[in-house]
Amino acid sequence: MILLTNDDGIFSPGIRSLWKSLRDAGIDVVVVAPSQERSGSGMSISLSEPVDYVRFSLDGNLAYSVRGTPADCVLLSLNILFPDQIDAVVSGTNAGINAGYGIIFNSGTMSAALLASMMGVPSFAFSQHVTAENRSSPETYENGSAIAAWMVSEFLNSRSRNTGMINVNFPENVDKSTGIVEVPFSRRPLYRRKLVFNHRTAETGSFRIVPVQEKPEASGDMDDISVVLHSGLISVTRITVETDPALKPENGILSMADPQNLDE
Repeated sequence: MILLTNDDGIFSPGIRSLWKSLRDAGIDVVVVAPSQERSGSGMSISLSEPVDYVRFSLDGNLAYSVRGTPADCVLLSLNILFPDQIDAVVSGTNAGINAGYGIIFNSGTMSAALLASMMGVPSFAFSQHVTAENRSSPETYENGSAIAAWMVSEFLNSRSRNTGMINVNFPENVDKSTGIVEVPFSRRPLYRRKLVFNHRTAETGSFRIVPVQEKPEASGDMDDISVVLHSGLISVTRITVETDPALKPENGILSMADPQNLDE
């Protein structure tokens, strides 16, 4: 079984498109995703308040909407909802590429996949370059989602399984003929963080953090930013992490009171 999550929210067009492609490929998939957008949340978890979740039918399929972060969704799924049932975690498809070394520490999409790998479950993170005009259109993600489903199918059918993470970025105009290149993370920044003040006095203030995407100039480097934005190819970047025993439920660090039978 595949766990599908994201950081754009359970009703975003990217996750709906990827969900359909995975199902069309014959993959058993369950969706556990944030109830609202949690972009930029990284691997943050909810410590100071309860995390509500609800099971419902979305397009006739099982789904869980979680009022928490992508990392909350992974912890809930692997420890409580589907222990020892998940073969791989798939995160995405994100609206906007997750490329460059610095994005690892901010992206909720990537962090959900990275946390799964730390828990010993192989994972994928899928993202696509979009514009303000096409980011909300379901058709934008169809071709990339089909390729993503093929990648996941190939992984599930392979005899060699690993617990690493694979980060995939699709260019804007991706289709079945688009080339795929395995490259490292770029060391150049892709996003700047702009602080926009709503009001500001000497004593108080409030502000918003607005990500501003830059397009680094083309260079001779073969990295994920160059491949996607300048060559129009699909970038694949592998991340290898050691599993963290503290994240395993059987060690007693993670526990819960016995819940009542929810199906009664």
